Amino acid sequence: QIEALDWECPARNNFELLPLSLKDRQKVINWGCFGWLGQLLFGPKRQNHVSLLSKSQIEQEKERQKTSKSKFLSSNDIITAALSRSIKNSYVMNVAVNMRNKGGVPGNVAGNYWHSVPMDHQAAADPNTIREFLPKLEYYKDGEVPCWPFFRGRYSFITNWTSFTTPFQVEGLTLDCHAVHGNFLRENPTNVAVVFHCAKDTMALSHNVPATNIDPAGLGAICQ
Repeated sequence: QIEALDWECPARNNFELLPLSLKDRQKVINWGCFGWLGQLLFGPKRQNHVSLLSKSQIEQEKERQKTSKSKFLSSNDIITAALSRSIKNSYVMNVAVNMRNKGGVPGNVAGNYWHSVPMDHQAAADPNTIREFLPKLEYYKDGEVPCWPFFRGRYSFITNWTSFTTPFQVEGLTLDCHAVHGNFLRENPTNVAVVFHCAKDTMALSHNVPATNIDPAGLGAICQ
């Protein structure tokens, strides 16, 4: 049975994009605008790059990275940590968290129901650190989010691409995968990465990080 999407969810009225204190929200938004504009005017030209990720290698990496403190690691933890190790000249990694089926938000709501959790970029290179702080929706304490990485545009953002809620077919077409359009990444002047499923045994990472600012070795353990 197909569940209808809810376009009038009351959660929309009080949903916050950034789960930060008012001071930190103003800092990220206000200073981030300067950094975004600076990178747009003076930063490198962005292109859309896609890396294919092996689900089996991701599973192996989960087992290798697990510790007694963090007995569970998600695929997102592994991919985010690998990307953080790859990116250079970034000082904050913003990790998006889907808020559906969390905090009283139902799973069938239509719209962007997500939080962005800013983390120290080097700390985000460890999947166990990501797993420790992401469920809390907080890495920095109130007032501790640094402003200068946002002012300089030296920050990154990673999110998961939402899947279709119901399978569908279009006559004459074959649906291979559901991915973000490359223009979204090419036209964004700061580091953005999107994780999506492209086949049964393959995930993919679409990003706009310039070749001069990325070390391919960081993703090597999980790439096909």
